Amino acid sequence: MKKKIIAIIVIVILIVIGGIIHLTLDMLPIDDSDLALVYESIPDEQNAFYYFEKASQAMYFPEDNKDRIGKILEEGIKDKDVEFVENILDKNKETFKYFEKGLNVDKLQIPEMTEGLDELIPYLFDWQQIALLNQLKSMYFCKIDKQDEAFEAALENVRFGYMINNSKGGLVHFMIGDVIRGIGSGDINQLVSKTKLSEHKAKEYISTLKRYEDARDGLIQTYLCEYNYLMLHGIDLMEKGIDKNLKGEIKKKIPLPGLEKQLDKMETTRFIQPLFIRYMFHPERTKSKMANHIRDIITGVSEKNYKDIDFTAIDKFMYDLERNADSSTCIRVIKRNVIGRILVDLLMPGITHVIGVEYKIEARIRLTEIQIALKAHKDNHGQLPNSLDELVPAYFDRVPTDPYDGQPIRYSKKDKIIYCVGENLEDDGVDESEENLLGIKF
Repeated sequence: MKKKIIAIIVIVILIVIGGIIHLTLDMLPIDDSDLALVYESIPDEQNAFYYFEKASQAMYFPEDNKDRIGKILEEGIKDKDVEFVENILDKNKETFKYFEKGLNVDKLQIPEMTEGLDELIPYLFDWQQIALLNQLKSMYFCKIDKQDEAFEAALENVRFGYMINNSKGGLVHFMIGDVIRGIGSGDINQLVSKTKLSEHKAKEYISTLKRYEDARDGLIQTYLCEYNYLMLHGIDLMEKGIDKNLKGEIKKKIPLPGLEKQLDKMETTRFIQPLFIRYMFHPERTKSKMANHIRDIITGVSEKNYKDIDFTAIDKFMYDLERNADSSTCIRVIKRNVIGRILVDLLMPGITHVIGVEYKIEARIRLTEIQIALKAHKDNHGQLPNSLDELVPAYFDRVPTDPYDGQPIRYSKKDKIIYCVGENLEDDGVDESEENLLGIKF
């Protein structure tokens, strides 16, 4: 009897130990080779980054006149501003020289992200200012009735933004690229209404814009960059210890006595970490969750139209994050890999909203192409067409489609508007008060 009791106790102990070991075991290393981002070896003179850096170094953007420049960009160049603007442009001749050299190079590849976000901000800020100076140049040419040069400068900003979109940078790069593409297309919207357009010029501008309307390949590269950066500076570093900021976030989400001391015990080699920490953090399981989320996003971005994106998996991931955030401390601790889930919670939210921004910019550029064609048709035929079909084949091979639902872009001759349906995928008509209306009045 005594031997049976001892045997039972031993079995129970073994089961408990086995259970503990099982809960602390991570999954096998994942295969994420499909998410690798390859950086090419490009000579400086063949990389636009080299010339844009030269442009940044030569740039003159007076801080004491920043507000005045901003006001001019917002309200337009008045007669009293002409001399001031000419002075700014004259002092940036070297800037524009290198800027144009960069635009004439086929590739822009930023240095691989290895150190941290702090190293990225300075040149991105400079590039935004260069785009604003180029916008000022476009407005100046318009002011002195040099419309061709004004269009050229605006188109340069569209190309500049597109190049940044495809530079193999992170989300911050892509968002700035979209901002600059938006600046360029917005300036073209203004120029079209002030310019008499020949059919030849209109086709030239449309052809140029069409090359830069879709930056989704660049967006895929951006997500690959974000994933690899998160692996390098998030998960991999976590295996070597938890930094002070993350430790603070974990303490807020799991306010357990003595937890901070346990977190301090994380060693360089995770297999000699305390069982408690190994239970709470599974690097490979965390990587797997992030990798699958990135794959779902990339699959969605690869679709032709917004309506074809399967947001089910993406939304489920976000729902899981919200459910985890709402869980009690007790529930969080009971679930293994709680630190990994907190890390995912901190790093992953917000990375999908850029999909909507990209589709909006793409729609804006397609609408701008049609605006140019409509203006040229009116200038050359004396009236607007009854339908967009009349712009084929003079300006388009076929009527441009709405990137949201894949249908021909909407046009109303009566209301003088072209528009896309937007993210709600519903045709709400031409009511300008409708917040989802994505269109251009002319």
